[in-house]
Amino acid sequence: MHWIDPAQLPLIKGTIERFTVNGQGELDGLLLDLGDGGFKLVHFPSHMADDVSALLKPGATVGVRGLKPRGADVIAAVALECADGVEIIDRGPSNHATGKSRPVTQMPMSAAGTVRLTLFTPKGKVRGVLLDNGTIVRMTLKQAEQIKERLRPGAHIQIQGTGCDTPHGRVIDVHHLATPAGSFDVVSKSHAPRSAALDPATRGPANAR
Repeated sequence: MHWIDPAQLPLIKGTIERFTVNGQGELDGLLLDLGDGGFKLVHFPSHMADDVSALLKPGATVGVRGLKPRGADVIAAVALECADGVEIIDRGPSNHATGKSRPVTQMPMSAAGTVRLTLFTPKGKVRGVLLDNGTIVRMTLKQAEQIKERLRPGAHIQIQGTGCDTPHGRVIDVHHLATPAGSFDVVSKSHAPRSAALDPATRGPANAR
């Protein structure tokens, strides 16, 4: 969206509660505290992540100019305005960008919790959830579309997968999702079968973190 003039878009101001990260542990959004009890999910592209990380931290005041897709409560940021007036504008990927994500080491992980927030792509497609314990759960668009009714705020989920710990929280790519009956459905068939040994606390693999 770097072709859009951000000055023509409305400005939403708030305080950064936390950042969201993608499956590679890169910043890809933030949760904006509007100060009136409300929150707004803001998505920004990964090529803005380095500037965002350098100039903004949780607790900082920020202004957001962006677009809202139909049917999804998310703002696709075109520009972020720091409290000192510095702007971080989506000008598209750098000419020197390789298009490759930073390598991360993933390990088996499991999690259980209540969905606090559904996460969306800039175009409004479901891409995962933020749990009430701060864990970010990610999945492919196809996976999310198939189970999106189970990813609404307030829903309780238990998942198994692989993930990593980042300075901004834990992120897990889902392989299996618990059913209401307590068994696990395969969400991603591209990964190895889950372990038969389950952790009683989370119903995840006993060696998962």
